[in-house]
Amino acid sequence: MEQNVRLEYPRFDPAKGWPDFWIEVAKWEKQNKEPKKQAILEYINEWLNLKGKNKLKSFIAFKHKYVEQLPNDKFSKDFLIKNFNKYNEKFNLDLEYDENLFTKYNVLYMLKLMLKQIDFDLKKEKTEKYKRYTIISNEKL
Repeated sequence: MEQNVRLEYPRFDPAKGWPDFWIEVAKWEKQNKEPKKQAILEYINEWLNLKGKNKLKSFIAFKHKYVEQLPNDKFSKDFLIKNFNKYNEKFNLDLEYDENLFTKYNVLYMLKLMLKQIDFDLKKEKTEKYKRYTIISNEKL
């Protein structure tokens, strides 16, 4: 069962001061990103067909994934046919459904768009010998 609980944005209280306000804002942002993080992990795990103890529990585990390690285009197409609308709506991606274009690169593109909403990104490293992907954080510390 999915919960759509909207947390109220923190209000500045002069009695507590600015440092406490910014701490509350950071907590609020983290709580709002968590459901999307979990949805993205579900997306990745289903696409990579990871189950049980092999499931990714964090984005850190999606590191240096070579294109050859990723599911083939047929599996990726079937995955998108099943899941495209669900994630397109959940993340308000406004992408157009076209089965003829579904490949592993479309799965990666959707993943990249979803990650950007929570201050992460999908970094591509490309050389003459390989192409690989890693999820990185864009959060400012």
